[in-house]
Amino acid sequence: MSAEKGRQQYVSVKTEATRLTAETATFTRNIRWKGFDCKNELSYENDDSSYNNVGALIDKQIASVHASWSLSSKLDVDEVDFFLHHTWGSSAPTTALGATTRVYTMLQSLQLPTFTVQFERGTEGAKKVRGCSPATIELNFGVDDSNYSVSGHAVLEDAGNVLTPAYTAPLRKLMGKDVTMYFAATLAALGSVASPTGTIFKARTAKITKTTGVDATRYFELGSVTPTDITADGRSITIEVEVIHSSANAAATFQNNFDAGTPMAFRLHAVGSGYPVIGTSALRPTLSLAVPPSKIMLSNAIPLDDLITQTITIEVEQPNLAVLTTINANGAI
Repeated sequence: MSAEKGRQQYVSVKTEATRLTAETATFTRNIRWKGFDCKNELSYENDDSSYNNVGALIDKQIASVHASWSLSSKLDVDEVDFFLHHTWGSSAPTTALGATTRVYTMLQSLQLPTFTVQFERGTEGAKKVRGCSPATIELNFGVDDSNYSVSGHAVLEDAGNVLTPAYTAPLRKLMGKDVTMYFAATLAALGSVASPTGTIFKARTAKITKTTGVDATRYFELGSVTPTDITADGRSITIEVEVIHSSANAAATFQNNFDAGTPMAFRLHAVGSGYPVIGTSALRPTLSLAVPPSKIMLSNAIPLDDLITQTITIEVEQPNLAVLTTINANGAI
């Protein structure tokens, strides 16, 4: 058998029509992945009782099994919306003239929607993982690179079905050059996606992290070696922004509000202005996150031979009030 590289393997995802039940056909979401890993996690019951000799172990029985997975790729708004939907739990699309504006809402339920991952693993062939639910998603914006990563748990990895995935070239990637940062005293003062407002400040890097508390080991019951459900718990959103200290008066504002414990509302607004409009609309690829007033943490770096910077960390208070919106060409998740 010939050796194969990872880049020769496909990864496809599909929302499960019935939670925790694997999809087997018509996968239209094919991921241009940079990093992917999936495996079954097994725990064992160890029998270390006496066996009339000095041996320390008589037997090992499988006690429980679940799957874990992780995936990373370039930050393409046509691709990441799938994982944002499953991390937030709910989204509402509005499509006009070929462009879809999708607003994400934090689902007030422990049972997030689940999806199936179908992929190839060399000579093993097709594999699938059912009941996938994200535990963490990260969106990273840098000067010359932007990417996302998502990881989580699932019920089980198993043999897959035969698929022939079809890929398209990336059309709506978002870069650091596309990002504008805003802050204000209130969420309303940040305006809307169509017309953002607030005090603009420049950032060197920005990162959004969303966690759901998904943990497959929580939901085991007697009579089964696999979890009977995959559930979330407390949701959190964290934003981390690095700014150059000399950027306008924003640096002083951040320091003063940190020292006084004054909450600040933020918007990270990314618009792919270098791309053509979507469909026949006037809209371009967009990802915008506005978070309610939250107290900030601040750290200052004074390197000897580099620029003085501040790192602002916002652990969002009342994250269910955060407003996340994407604009792309996907009418459906």
